[in-house]
Amino acid sequence: MPLLRGIEAEAMMKLDRFNSQDLTNTIWAYAKLSYKPKQLMNGIAREALHKLYDFNPQGLANTLWAFATLNHYGDQYSDLLTGIANEAMKKIQNFNPQNLANSCWAYARLNFHPGDMLLEKIANAVVAKVDYFKPQELANLIWAMAKLNYRCERLLSSVSYAADRRLNQYNPQNLANTCWAYAVLDYHPGPLITKVICQAERCITDFSQQGQSLSHSITQSIKPPNAWNLSLSVCPRASQALTTVSLLFLPP
Repeated sequence: MPLLRGIEAEAMMKLDRFNSQDLTNTIWAYAKLSYKPKQLMNGIAREALHKLYDFNPQGLANTLWAFATLNHYGDQYSDLLTGIANEAMKKIQNFNPQNLANSCWAYARLNFHPGDMLLEKIANAVVAKVDYFKPQELANLIWAMAKLNYRCERLLSSVSYAADRRLNQYNPQNLANTCWAYAVLDYHPGPLITKVICQAERCITDFSQQGQSLSHSITQSIKPPNAWNLSLSVCPRASQALTTVSLLFLPP
């Protein structure tokens, strides 16, 4: 893509004149275009580190999202990711649901733990704003918390309550990510798990590869021991749905 390479070269010469919004918009645009400008990423990471104080919550979240979308390993940008975590802690009250979900997802995707202090602040903010989260934001956030091995009972309870009220809006991937997170965190969401299986049955015709992911997640979720000692006998419809999903999507 000659144009994108040309913009990258021109931007590299002028990065010191980019403000926080310029830096965010540039890297976000490249991520949306699925084009990885390696030199520019390094340059933006260095430049942003000195201007993080000027980033608003949207800028912090979008920058994280862009780096996670373009690069799956965070060690290369550890200074920037740590700096963003520190800045986010100061501004967490102004993060909207999308900012919270995207930030958490990005750290998990980058396999970079931002520290329990930030995750605790994110969890508290989510609990306070959980009614305003969209299904995908809820699913991505709880998946990310599980990937980062952070367990907060209040967060899990709040997300489960919110999910219960809008489960009919969950697509197969949302369902799979939610079940997987519960299994990893060893959290039993009570009657919600049978509702998830029933929702899986309702949208079974939409399943493709995601269906296999969901089936595996549910199978994990209902295995003992500890909190996952669930008896499907109390919900024959759910049991039948699980069997149907397993037969259709689990490998032979």
